[in-house]
Amino acid sequence: MKRFALFLGAGAIAAAATVVGLGSIAQATTGTGALDCPTLSVFNPTHYGLEVGATATCTIDNSGVADGPVDVFIKSSDLGTTTLTGTASGGTITFTYTAPANGCNTGIVAYGAAGTLANNSVISGGNSAAGFAYLSPSGTLVTCLSGSLSPSPSPSPSPSPSPSPSPSPSP
Repeated sequence: MKRFALFLGAGAIAAAATVVGLGSIAQATTGTGALDCPTLSVFNPTHYGLEVGATATCTIDNSGVADGPVDVFIKSSDLGTTTLTGTASGGTITFTYTAPANGCNTGIVAYGAAGTLANNSVISGGNSAAGFAYLSPSGTLVTCLSGSLSPSPSPSPSPSPSPSPSPSPSP
C-alpha cells in the first residue's frame, strides 16, 4: 500500500480559507451562550436588527466563562472581525457594540479565547449562530455591493464619430 503526503504552504491554506469564506481553518462551534439584545428588534431567526452607526448593549447569557474580562468578536465576511472586551459575571457576558457606518449584510457574535459562536435560542431560532443584521434608518438590510458600499457609476456613452472632411483635390 502506497501513502501519499501533500504539503501545502501557508499561502495555499489561506487561499483555500478565503475561497470557502472562512476566517480561519479551525471551525467555530456554537456554544451554550445565547445572544440577548432586549433593546433591538428581531430581524430574522438568527439576527437582531442594528441600524448602522447605532450602539447597543447586549448580553451573552449562560456562556459558561469565568468572571472577568472576555473577548467578544463580531465576525463579518464583508467587514472582517471586530474584537470588543466584554465583562463576564455569573456566566453572563455584557458588551456594548456600535455598528460601523459602513456596516452591511450581517455579522455573527462569538466569545472567549476560542471564538465560540453565540447561539440564537433567545430569538427563537433554535441553536444556530446569532448576530446582527446591519439596517438602514428605514429598517431595511444594507447590502454590500461587490466590495463597495456605493454603486459604481455606469460608463458614459461614447460620442459617435463625426464625419471627417473629404480630402481636397491636389493642384
